[in-house]
Amino acid sequence: MVTVAQGRTIGVSKAAKSVCEMTFMELCQEARSSPDYAAIGARFNSIIIRGVPQMSMKRRDWLRRFILLIDTLYYMHINVVIEAEVSLEDLFEMEESGSGAFDAATRTKGGVDIHMLEDLQGMQDRTNDEHKEEDALPAHFDEEFAYSRCVSRLHEMQTEEYQNECVQRSKKEE
Repeated sequence: MVTVAQGRTIGVSKAAKSVCEMTFMELCQEARSSPDYAAIGARFNSIIIRGVPQMSMKRRDWLRRFILLIDTLYYMHINVVIEAEVSLEDLFEMEESGSGAFDAATRTKGGVDIHMLEDLQGMQDRTNDEHKEEDALPAHFDEEFAYSRCVSRLHEMQTEEYQNECVQRSKKEE
């Protein structure tokens, strides 16, 4: 059990010393927030996440929680091991197809760099009254961008440099 805000607790499937194993269902299918993930990260140096499915916009809530989980653990320099049904690049399934689809491998949408699209979204937000609704970026753009960032972080979390930072963090806490 991990105690989180306001005396709530989160059950942990398996734990030994500073390592825990939890399922995607426990972490992302149930209602969770950043403080919940931070409490888990504060208690454990390594987290094994089992049963991560391929996600889509059909379950946007799961996708958002997964991204929030990875963001939180990334900032805390927690070692994360994921057991997933598909590769990291394929964890997010876009329903649309064709040249306008989001490509996680190249981080592009319709051949345009996703970071450029983010800049355009920011400009659009500032001048939203001047744009027609049909000119707006798709509603799922935020998830696509956040997912792209999440995949990038997951790849970074596999690097030797990140792993060394995790070890240094855990040594400081001993």
